[in-house]
Amino acid sequence: MRFFCINMKHASERRAHCEMQFEANGLEVTFIRAFDGRGSKLHHEEEWVSCQIGASISHIMAVEEIRHNGYGPTVIFEDDVVLETGFSQKLDTAFRTLPAGWDVAALSWFPSGDGAEFEQVDEHWQKFKAGDVWGQDCYIVNGAKGAEAVLDCITPIRSHIDRMFWESCRDGLLEGYFIKKQFVKQSGGFPSQNI
Repeated sequence: MRFFCINMKHASERRAHCEMQFEANGLEVTFIRAFDGRGSKLHHEEEWVSCQIGASISHIMAVEEIRHNGYGPTVIFEDDVVLETGFSQKLDTAFRTLPAGWDVAALSWFPSGDGAEFEQVDEHWQKFKAGDVWGQDCYIVNGAKGAEAVLDCITPIRSHIDRMFWESCRDGLLEGYFIKKQFVKQSGGFPSQNI
Protein backbone atom coordinates (compact mmCIF):
# COMPACT_ATOMS: atom_id res chain seq x y z
CA MET A 1 0.00 0.00 0.00
CA ARG A 2 1.20 3.52 -0.81
CA PHE A 3 0.78 6.64 1.30
CA PHE A 4 0.47 10.26 0.15
CA CYS A 5 0.15 13.38 2.29
CA ILE A 6 -1.06 16.69 0.84
CA ASN A 7 0.94 19.60 2.31
CA MET A 8 1.44 23.26 1.36
CA LYS A 9 5.06 24.26 0.78
CA HIS A 10 5.03 26.88 3.55
CA ALA A 11 3.27 24.64 6.13
CA SER A 12 6.43 23.22 7.72
CA GLU A 13 4.85 22.79 11.19
CA ARG A 14 2.10 20.66 9.69
CA ARG A 15 4.63 18.58 7.79
CA ALA A 16 6.72 18.02 10.92
CA HIS A 17 3.52 17.05 12.81
CA CYS A 18 2.76 14.43 10.14
CA GLU A 19 6.32 13.16 9.76
CA MET A 20 6.50 12.43 13.50
CA GLN A 21 3.27 10.38 13.36
CA PHE A 22 4.19 8.58 10.15
CA GLU A 23 7.61 7.61 11.53
CA ALA A 24 6.04 6.36 14.79
CA ASN A 25 3.76 4.11 12.71
CA GLY A 26 6.49 2.89 10.34
CA LEU A 27 4.87 4.51 7.29
CA GLU A 28 6.86 5.62 4.26
CA VAL A 29 4.83 8.58 3.00
CA THR A 30 5.27 10.70 -0.14
CA PHE A 31 4.35 14.35 0.35
CA ILE A 32 2.31 15.92 -2.45
CA ARG A 33 2.78 19.68 -2.69
CA ALA A 34 -0.65 21.27 -2.28
CA PHE A 35 -1.98 23.85 -4.70
CA ASP A 36 -2.64 27.20 -3.01
CA GLY A 37 -5.64 28.78 -4.73
CA ARG A 38 -4.99 32.08 -2.93
CA GLY A 39 -1.71 32.68 -4.72
CA SER A 40 -2.73 31.60 -8.20
CA LYS A 41 -4.39 32.99 -11.29
CA LEU A 42 -7.51 31.20 -10.06
CA HIS A 43 -7.68 33.57 -7.08
CA HIS A 44 -11.21 34.70 -6.27
CA GLU A 45 -12.21 37.89 -4.42
CA GLU A 46 -13.75 35.65 -1.74
CA GLU A 47 -10.77 33.97 -0.03
CA TRP A 48 -12.79 30.90 0.97
CA VAL A 49 -13.54 30.24 -2.72
CA SER A 50 -9.82 30.40 -3.54
CA CYS A 51 -9.12 28.01 -0.65
CA GLN A 52 -11.74 25.55 -1.89
CA ILE A 53 -10.35 25.67 -5.42
CA GLY A 54 -6.88 24.97 -4.02
CA ALA A 55 -8.12 22.06 -1.89
CA SER A 56 -9.99 20.52 -4.81
CA ILE A 57 -7.02 20.79 -7.16
CA SER A 58 -4.71 19.34 -4.48
CA HIS A 59 -6.87 16.24 -4.05
CA ILE A 60 -7.26 15.86 -7.82
CA MET A 61 -3.44 15.99 -8.18
CA ALA A 62 -2.99 13.26 -5.55
CA VAL A 63 -5.63 11.00 -7.10
CA GLU A 64 -4.28 11.66 -10.61
CA GLU A 65 -0.83 10.53 -9.41
CA ILE A 66 -2.36 7.16 -8.50
CA ARG A 67 -4.17 6.83 -11.84
CA HIS A 68 -1.29 8.05 -14.01
CA ASN A 69 1.26 5.72 -12.42
CA GLY A 70 -1.02 2.70 -12.15
CA TYR A 71 -0.49 2.47 -8.39
CA GLY A 72 -2.36 -0.01 -6.25
CA PRO A 73 -4.38 0.94 -3.16
CA THR A 74 -3.18 4.27 -1.78
CA VAL A 75 -3.99 6.16 1.40
CA ILE A 76 -4.27 9.94 1.05
CA PHE A 77 -3.80 12.08 4.16
CA GLU A 78 -4.25 15.80 4.62
CA ASP A 79 -1.52 17.40 6.73
CA ASP A 80 -3.61 17.95 9.86
CA VAL A 81 -4.34 14.30 10.62
CA VAL A 82 -4.05 12.72 14.03
CA LEU A 83 -3.40 8.98 13.94
CA GLU A 84 -4.55 6.85 16.87
CA THR A 85 -2.12 4.50 18.56
CA GLY A 86 -1.87 1.28 16.58
CA PHE A 87 -2.81 3.00 13.31
CA SER A 88 -0.94 0.52 11.10
CA GLN A 89 -2.65 -2.54 12.60
CA LYS A 90 -6.08 -0.86 12.46
CA LEU A 91 -5.48 0.13 8.83
CA ASP A 92 -4.50 -3.44 7.96
CA THR A 93 -7.72 -4.80 9.51
CA ALA A 94 -9.85 -2.15 7.82
CA PHE A 95 -8.23 -2.78 4.44
CA ARG A 96 -8.63 -6.58 4.63
CA THR A 97 -12.33 -6.23 5.43
CA LEU A 98 -13.28 -3.83 2.62
CA PRO A 99 -16.17 -5.18 0.51
CA ALA A 100 -15.33 -6.37 -3.01
CA GLY A 101 -15.58 -3.82 -5.80
CA TRP A 102 -14.83 -0.72 -3.67
CA ASP A 103 -13.47 2.47 -5.23
CA VAL A 104 -12.84 4.63 -2.18
CA ALA A 105 -12.98 4.20 1.61
CA ALA A 106 -13.22 7.03 4.13
CA LEU A 107 -11.15 6.53 7.27
CA SER A 108 -11.89 10.04 8.58
CA TRP A 109 -15.19 11.92 8.32
CA PHE A 110 -17.77 13.78 10.36
CA PRO A 111 -21.45 14.55 9.79
CA SER A 112 -22.55 18.06 8.93
CA GLY A 113 -24.95 19.94 11.17
CA ASP A 114 -27.85 18.18 9.43
CA GLY A 115 -26.47 14.76 10.30
CA ALA A 116 -25.97 11.72 8.12
CA GLU A 117 -27.67 8.38 7.62
CA PHE A 118 -25.75 5.17 6.94
CA GLU A 119 -26.54 1.61 5.89
CA GLN A 120 -24.53 -0.90 7.91
CA VAL A 121 -22.55 -3.32 5.72
CA ASP A 122 -20.64 -5.30 8.36
CA GLU A 123 -18.87 -4.73 11.67
CA HIS A 124 -16.26 -2.44 10.03
CA TRP A 125 -17.91 -0.65 7.13
CA GLN A 126 -21.05 1.30 6.25
CA LYS A 127 -22.44 3.08 3.19
CA PHE A 128 -23.50 6.72 3.25
CA LYS A 129 -27.20 6.97 2.36
CA ALA A 130 -28.51 10.49 3.20
CA GLY A 131 -27.55 13.86 4.62
CA ASP A 132 -24.10 15.40 4.47
CA VAL A 133 -20.66 14.38 5.66
CA TRP A 134 -17.45 16.37 5.63
CA GLY A 135 -13.80 15.63 5.96
CA GLN A 136 -11.12 14.50 3.56
CA ASP A 137 -8.40 13.98 6.14
CA CYS A 138 -7.79 10.34 5.32
CA TYR A 139 -9.18 8.02 2.66
CA ILE A 140 -8.05 5.03 0.62
CA VAL A 141 -8.30 4.97 -3.17
CA ASN A 142 -8.47 1.49 -4.74
CA GLY A 143 -5.55 1.93 -7.09
CA ALA A 144 -5.82 3.11 -10.67
CA LYS A 145 -9.34 1.70 -11.02
CA GLY A 146 -10.60 3.60 -7.98
CA ALA A 147 -8.70 6.73 -9.03
CA GLU A 148 -10.36 6.69 -12.46
CA ALA A 149 -13.79 6.43 -10.81
CA VAL A 150 -12.98 9.22 -8.34
CA LEU A 151 -11.69 11.55 -11.06
CA ASP A 152 -14.82 10.94 -13.13
CA CYS A 153 -16.91 12.12 -10.16
CA ILE A 154 -14.92 15.14 -8.95
CA THR A 155 -13.97 16.74 -12.25
CA PRO A 156 -14.85 19.29 -13.33
CA ILE A 157 -14.80 21.08 -9.99
CA ARG A 158 -18.32 22.24 -9.23
CA SER A 159 -18.48 22.40 -5.44
CA HIS A 160 -16.51 21.90 -2.23
CA ILE A 161 -14.21 18.86 -2.59
CA ASP A 162 -15.78 17.09 0.41
CA ARG A 163 -19.26 17.56 -1.01
CA MET A 164 -18.34 16.30 -4.50
CA PHE A 165 -16.52 13.30 -3.10
CA TRP A 166 -19.02 12.01 -0.59
CA GLU A 167 -22.17 12.94 -2.54
CA SER A 168 -20.78 10.73 -5.31
CA CYS A 169 -20.66 7.87 -2.76
CA ARG A 170 -24.15 8.64 -1.46
CA ASP A 171 -25.60 8.80 -4.97
CA GLY A 172 -23.98 5.53 -6.07
CA LEU A 173 -21.57 7.11 -8.57
CA LEU A 174 -18.65 5.80 -6.51
CA GLU A 175 -18.52 2.50 -4.67
CA GLY A 176 -17.57 4.18 -1.42
CA TYR A 177 -17.49 2.95 2.16
CA PHE A 178 -17.12 4.70 5.50
CA ILE A 179 -15.28 3.15 8.43
CA LYS A 180 -17.58 2.64 11.42
CA LYS A 181 -14.95 3.07 14.14
CA GLN A 182 -12.64 5.89 13.10
CA PHE A 183 -8.97 5.73 14.05
CA VAL A 184 -7.91 8.90 12.24
CA LYS A 185 -9.03 12.37 13.31
CA GLN A 186 -8.61 15.91 12.07
CA SER A 187 -6.41 18.04 14.31
CA GLY A 188 -8.02 20.98 16.03
CA GLY A 189 -4.58 22.42 16.68
CA PHE A 190 -3.99 24.01 13.28
CA PRO A 191 -5.89 26.85 11.66
CA SER A 192 -7.86 25.72 8.61
CA GLN A 193 -6.12 25.94 5.26
CA ASN A 194 -8.90 24.06 3.52
CA ILE A 195 -6.47 21.27 2.70
